[in-house]
Order: sequence, then structure tokens, then C-alpha cells
Amino acid sequence: MNSYVTKASTVGSYTSSRDNLLDLFAKEGARARFVLNSCLNFFRSDPEQFDLVITDMTMPKMTGEALARKLLLIRRDIPIILCTGYSAAISKERARSIGIGEFVMKPIVIGKLARTVRRVLDGGNLLPK
Repeated sequence: MNSYVTKASTVGSYTSSRDNLLDLFAKEGARARFVLNSCLNFFRSDPEQFDLVITDMTMPKMTGEALARKLLLIRRDIPIILCTGYSAAISKERARSIGIGEFVMKPIVIGKLARTVRRVLDGGNLLPK
């Protein structure tokens, strides 16, 4: 099977989620990076190196929504998956209008996330209308 990504950036604050995500990508032979701080600067330094960004909605310095908006200003076609434990924090309609490709509800189920990653990379932004 081909890799899910050549490089993905995951943004969040939970060690177990981070480890599970990194394991998922490593098993597929993909290079993944977990960035807790300065993700925006890391992305800005070379936005074309990324195939996908997975971010958490709730983070210490900015929301996943705010990060997605900033990333999409830098590179409009970057696929973004937003993980959230609280769906009222952002609606699917607002996410779609921003350019976020998918939601993954917490707790994260790795198999579901793997299918979501594949779908987003194969078909772009797929939030239902």
C-alpha cells in the first residue's frame, strides 16, 4: 500500500493521541511530524512539504479553526482534518466555508482516522453539505 502522506503535521496536546497518530503514519511508511508549538511558523517555512495537516480544535495558543484559516491563507489547497471533542465549537458549515476537509470526533479511533486521511488525500475537502 502507498503511504498516506509524505509528510503530515499533527497539532495537539495529548501525548497518547500523538503517539497513536505517529504510529499510524509510520506503519504506512509515511513521514509525520507532531508539532506542539510554532506549527504556523513550521508550515510557513516550507508549505509545499506538507500533504496534510491534522489539528485539534482546542489548543493552548489558538484554536484549530484559527490555525486552519492561517494555513489556508498560506496555501489554499492544503487538506486539513480537524479533531474535536465538542462539535458545537465549530459547525460543519463554518468548517466547510473555511476550507477544512474533515472532522474527526474524539476520542480518536485510529482505524476511522486512517480512512479519513485516505479519503481527504484522495478526494480533497469532503465535509457533507
